[in-house]
Parts: sequence; C-alpha cells; structure tokens
Amino acid sequence: MIFLQTLLLIIVTVSVIILAIQIHVVEVHVSSSSSLIIADADSIIGRQISSSNLKPKNGYDYDIDSDVDVDDDLKPILKILRQGGYDVSKSNKSIDRSLLPKWSDIIKAYGTPKILGLETCQRFQDTIEPSRRNIGPAGIFNTGTNLLSILLRNNCIWDQQPRRAGNLWQVPWGKHHPASGRTNHTHNKNPPSYETNLPVVAIRDPYTWMQSMCRQNYAAQFDHDKTMCPNIVPYPEDIVSHPRYSKMKYIPIWIKYDKDYKIHYDSLVHLWNEWYLHYIEFENNNDHNNVKDVKMKRQSFPLLIVRMEDLVFHGQTVIPQLCECAGAKFIGGDIQHHAKIANNNHGIDTSEGKNSGLLRSVIKYGNITNRRNGYPKFQLQAVHELLDSRLMDLFSYPYEEP
Repeated sequence: MIFLQTLLLIIVTVSVIILAIQIHVVEVHVSSSSSLIIADADSIIGRQISSSNLKPKNGYDYDIDSDVDVDDDLKPILKILRQGGYDVSKSNKSIDRSLLPKWSDIIKAYGTPKILGLETCQRFQDTIEPSRRNIGPAGIFNTGTNLLSILLRNNCIWDQQPRRAGNLWQVPWGKHHPASGRTNHTHNKNPPSYETNLPVVAIRDPYTWMQSMCRQNYAAQFDHDKTMCPNIVPYPEDIVSHPRYSKMKYIPIWIKYDKDYKIHYDSLVHLWNEWYLHYIEFENNNDHNNVKDVKMKRQSFPLLIVRMEDLVFHGQTVIPQLCECAGAKFIGGDIQHHAKIANNNHGIDTSEGKNSGLLRSVIKYGNITNRRNGYPKFQLQAVHELLDSRLMDLFSYPYEEP
C-alpha cells in the first residue's frame, strides 16, 4: 500500500515538472515570436519612411516632357505640382487640368522672378562667421511667410550646424513686426542676435493681399463686411453702420503688434505701402508716384525681398538663391515644395474643395483676372491713387484700371 502511494506521488511530481517545462518553452517561443514581429514591423516602417524621403511618391516617375498629349504651355505647371508630391499623371483624375493656368499666363501676369537684395549676400557672409549665420522670413500678414519658412527648411542645408539649425521660423524681431524694431524688439526671450540673421522679406500683389486680409485680418483691426471688402474708402453701408465715416476719407486700420506697440494706418493700402517702406528706401522718398527716376538707397543691412507669387511659381529658381545667399547649400535637384496649406488658421480659404494649398494657389494666383474680385470701380480708383507706384514698378505688379 505504501509502495503504491509512493509510486503515485512520483508520477504526479514528474507530470507537474513536465508541464512546467512545456509552459516555459511555450512562453519563450511566444516571446521570441513577438520580438520578431515587432522587429519586422519597425523594419518595415523604417523602410517606408526612408523610401518616402527619397522622392515624392505620387506620379513622380511620370515623364511630363515626353508626353506629346500635354500642351507644352502646361508642362511647367505640372512640374510645380509634382514638386509638391502630387500625382500629375493622366491616370489621376483628381486634378482637373482644365482649371490649371498656362505658363504663358503666369509670365504675362508677373513677368520673370525677382529677388531684391542679392547684392547684399557677400556683405552678410563677409560679416558673419559660418557657424553663426541663419536665415528667417519676414512679411506682413497673408504674404506667405509660413510657406517661405517651410521651403527654406526643406531645401537649405548648413555645413557648420545641424541640417536645419540655420533655418529660423521667423526673424528675431518677429516676422510681422515692422523693420523699425529690428534692433530693439525680440519675439521671444532667447532669440539669436539680429545681426546674424539674413531676413527674407515676402511681399505679395497688393490686390490679392487685400482680398486675403478681408477673409483673415489677424491683428489688423478695421471695420468691414466681408461681402463689401476690400473697403479702402467707405461704402455707403459702412457709413450707415458707423456714421463717423461720413467725415473720413478712408477706412482706418489699427495693428497691435504687441501689448506695447500699436500703429494706426489710414487704410489697407497705406498699411501695404508703409510696412514695406520700412525695408525699402528710395532716394525720392517724398514722391511715391514718381517712377521715372526711381533710385533705391543702399540697404543699411543685408536682406532679400521675394514675391510670394515667385515662391509658388518660380521656387526652382528662387529657393536655391535664397539658401546660397545666407551661406547655406541648396539640397539639389528638384526643390521640395509644400503641398498642404502652410498656415492652418481657420480663416484660410478652402473654397471649391481645394484645401491643398499648392494646388489651390496655382489655380487661384495663376488667373490674373481674380485680382479684380471684390473691387467695384470706386474702390479700384482709390487703390490706383494710393498704391506707391515705386513699389509697384520695382516688383512688376500691374495696376487694375477702374
């Protein structure tokens, strides 16, 4: 009896030991398998990220130049969209080619690209040692400063610093702040020295710029009904709503740049003129309608000024020059454009479903007739009288006749 009990105990003990060994083997196998699965997933993700950084993934291999079915006048536009990663192949029906502008229309509207201040590049590089150089955007609201910042970040490489360290989001004194604050105003507690920064100032066609200010005015405060804007001079409805305008020639604007700095401008046009005249000085500074003898004063500090329209349509020409002026290198090949809306502010126009910024910009700004939208004759007359003709001539912005 004792012998049987002992034998049974031995059998149970051995069974428990075997079961424990089996459980341990299964756990090790599962753990090893899980590690392999995780490692493989990371490897796959890593390969996807690496591959996506090599080139835009949508339609990039489509040979635009050899497609005989595409109008040669449209091919430069398709190349711009491809730089933003769009699938521009014929098989992609989400891009309606009939809405795209022709290249000849772009050249007719704004001419060839313009960069003001390239003669100051050498002065900047001779003055600032390579390890301290940086470049940053400036510009009044709605002029493409966010787009400019992204284009610089995507395309400029710095040898003396980490790849993007020299590409600032904005100039040290604040991108929207007037240039008068360059040496005595900072936008945060620890900005780089203003002297080490090469500002790139974005300017925009004043007609389309005022349209954008009506949709999203940011810190610019002025009375306006979006259905009757731009309102450089008061509409009759403005006077009904605000009787004081019956005694005023223009709709005034106030901008609170920060808590201690607020400036009054007589109108939207005055704002555009005066903001850029802080960066650009003319010899005949008191005669803003004299374009016959326009002569700029030598810039007191190195800077570049670029048109927003050129960032959209001539990025391949403009961006490498901006990088190299500051002492950085262009990444090479096709520029890395930016397809999405550069500013996610809720006021950005996403009409007609074109909420992808580059495509919308190409369609909208490629049609020069759009710049008259929202301007009745009497407002066009006021704009024509007030715009600084020297700035208009310098940047090849045409007037809209009343």
